[in-house]
Amino acid sequence: MSYPLSHFPGDVPLRKISPLSPKVSTCADQWLNARMKALATTSAFQTTVIEDQNTQEAVDSKHPLDYLSRKRENDRLSGVIKQRSPGSGIYDNLQKYDIPYPEAIFDINYFVCNPKPFFHLAKELYPGKYKPNLVHYFVRLLHDKGLLLRCYTQNIDGLERLAGIPVERIVEVHGTFSSASCSLCYTPFPANEAKELIFDGIHPCCTFCSGPVKPDIVFFGEDLPKTFTQAYQDFPKADLLIIMGTSLKIQPFASLVNIVKPSIPRLLINREKVGPFAKKRLRRRDVAELGDLCDITHTMVNGLCWEEELEKLMKSPTEQATGH
Repeated sequence: MSYPLSHFPGDVPLRKISPLSPKVSTCADQWLNARMKALATTSAFQTTVIEDQNTQEAVDSKHPLDYLSRKRENDRLSGVIKQRSPGSGIYDNLQKYDIPYPEAIFDINYFVCNPKPFFHLAKELYPGKYKPNLVHYFVRLLHDKGLLLRCYTQNIDGLERLAGIPVERIVEVHGTFSSASCSLCYTPFPANEAKELIFDGIHPCCTFCSGPVKPDIVFFGEDLPKTFTQAYQDFPKADLLIIMGTSLKIQPFASLVNIVKPSIPRLLINREKVGPFAKKRLRRRDVAELGDLCDITHTMVNGLCWEEELEKLMKSPTEQATGH
């Protein structure tokens, strides 16, 4: 089953690990050499490295996948919340509310005055309609192998949690539906109860001040979660940054990719070049794989000889993640 790009995970910093077995490392090296030659004749996706007179050598010897097969410490950034984009389709049934502009649904000041449009839309946004795909499980596999430092995502669908990535390894930059609170006094409110009320057409209200209660997803005009500051500790530690399925347009999230050290490889897996990858001058170890996120991830998994492990993980998603 395929999923919209907005339901894919996003950017990944790798973590100090013991090297993989010689067999796996050799397999990855052989695959990389063959793949780089194949990329020269395919239009499905492209590999781009910093403008360099010796580009092919830079790709073969410094490709970020080499680091993936030998090092640890992966951070992940994820796709922009497409639900906020006008024209995405989710606003079609909200015209009856006569909202001043589409983004007002996610504006905290507008919500306090008129929560009806959001509560109508919330029924479509609540997690449960989608299931994790191989990209989510790829990130879970990185964790199980001790490779994942942190998973930074802009998505609010909770698919990272459903894939079994431990909560302490995830930073949900735009918040989560797994908790709820009052939009005025911030008093916590049972998340399940809030969901039941919303689906029953009842607006949940704070038991302390009677203010409107909402899931703890970040609205325009609200601060990012405190966990976001973890990035300034995580990213400088990274040995590799993987950026997946994102437009890198929303700040301050978009600037995270620049926190890693200049010597650290940054791998973009996306449909188009974004952020610093769209500029003419890249860092020497920047690589962009352009194309379908699932297809590229699948190819990468095969190159690392992880297919059997990933397939097993996807068949038994409820198994407890390995702690690291």
